[in-house]
Amino acid sequence: MTLTLAIPFYANTELLAAALASVLAQDCDDWEAVVVDDGSDSDAREVVTRAGGGRIRYLRNPTNLGLAGNWNRCLEVAETELVTIFHADDVLRADYARRVLDVHRATPDAVAVFTGASVIGPTGKAIFSIPDEVKRFTRPRADGDRIDVAGEAGLVSLLRGQHIFCPTLAYQRERLPQPTFDARWRQVTDLDLLARLLVAGEHIVGTTEAAYRYRRHSANQTALLTASLDRFDEEYAVFAEIATRARARGWTRAAATAERARKVQLHAAYEGVRSLLRGDLRQARACLAVTRGPRDGHGASA
Repeated sequence: MTLTLAIPFYANTELLAAALASVLAQDCDDWEAVVVDDGSDSDAREVVTRAGGGRIRYLRNPTNLGLAGNWNRCLEVAETELVTIFHADDVLRADYARRVLDVHRATPDAVAVFTGASVIGPTGKAIFSIPDEVKRFTRPRADGDRIDVAGEAGLVSLLRGQHIFCPTLAYQRERLPQPTFDARWRQVTDLDLLARLLVAGEHIVGTTEAAYRYRRHSANQTALLTASLDRFDEEYAVFAEIATRARARGWTRAAATAERARKVQLHAAYEGVRSLLRGDLRQARACLAVTRGPRDGHGASA
């Protein structure tokens, strides 16, 4: 079994080079890698050629496909069944590929497997985040170092706190819905997919080992959409869709959890407190308003 590390890229070749270095540092050789450039204005091809050691392919989309479109393209161009969409601003621990393959071999019926993640800042140093710490308490109880996310209980755990860091996931490509990632979303793409998989009866298995380093910085998509508050509008929208799917499945507990959207409200309140402590009263008031529901005219359209 071989794992493909498919790397969607749009900006910041310095971080891309660090990501590629972590790929080449894997402590097993059962991997392939491809960088899929979504029409960036950069020297990404040269970076891949220089840093890739001859083992990493480079592809460039003729037109910009956007986040979900490029993630779907990554799945299309992979030449193995098991595929990780490895974010170009993150870093792998040296045992990431080995641990993913071990979990997959132990649970081949899982549609996807994942690892734990540590959070780093722009310079690569570990950082502390209250929301990320809270996520550890919402995940299902581990059996040793294994976590099984399945059924209504698994969906409820994700709605309470998205404890799976999406770029740690390695998917069985042929078992994914088509299109896999929904282009309506910019922030909740992964939660939407995971919810659809669970409602369809699939299950996802992971290890608690933090073999992935997830980078938080002011220029990444999550940070930008949090600052604009667009992420919260999208989360309300996807939670409403998940509630409808769960209720149709007979999962009343999951539907009620999604309808309450408590996770969204608490995170908006947390961001409001942070804004207040920075002295940004306007942003604090906007965050407080978002705790009561999505803003008029915002959110993804069907």
